[in-house]
Amino acid sequence: MTSQPTYSFLDLENRLYGLLDQMRINELNRVEEAIKKNPEEEEEYHLHGLCAVLGYDETKHHSYFDTESGEKDILTNTDINLYSPEALETLQEAMEIDGAILIGADGKILHSGSYMQHDDSVYKRHPEANTTRLYLRDTFDGGTRHRAAIALSAQLPELLFYTLKSDHPQLRIFKEGSIYRSTVPNEVILPSYSV
Repeated sequence: MTSQPTYSFLDLENRLYGLLDQMRINELNRVEEAIKKNPEEEEEYHLHGLCAVLGYDETKHHSYFDTESGEKDILTNTDINLYSPEALETLQEAMEIDGAILIGADGKILHSGSYMQHDDSVYKRHPEANTTRLYLRDTFDGGTRHRAAIALSAQLPELLFYTLKSDHPQLRIFKEGSIYRSTVPNEVILPSYSV
């Protein structure tokens, strides 16, 4: 029996970012090609949108994610990790289901269609999360998925929350209530917002 390779959390962070960025780039390329073929047609960027959570541990984090109700979990009884050849296809398929994709600290893709249970009072206790929420609200760059990801990232600082926008080519990682990494230039350094 061959042992599975182990990857550092940073390797997994970068791998997931790369896979999601590839989805974003593929959609940008699709739009560009469609416009080249038919310049008179209006073609817009559009993905289903996604939230993926890296570092999920069933024993520690279950109460924050509803993996029981909601859409069908297509990842039940699968053995796919971020380095599997089918990882990109699996993430794309899981993206079509409302709810978050939960990925373990070992890179195994565990659940799809999980609803995030967050408490909006977290914004009173975590000013950095409130600053991030206000920034995305004011720039029209965040909806329900982003609001939940920001709040839970403040409550669960050991996890990374990746969001991929449905209507704009923006990929972000939230950590500890802040934008940790983004495809939007200079966004990691947020402007000051007051409540």
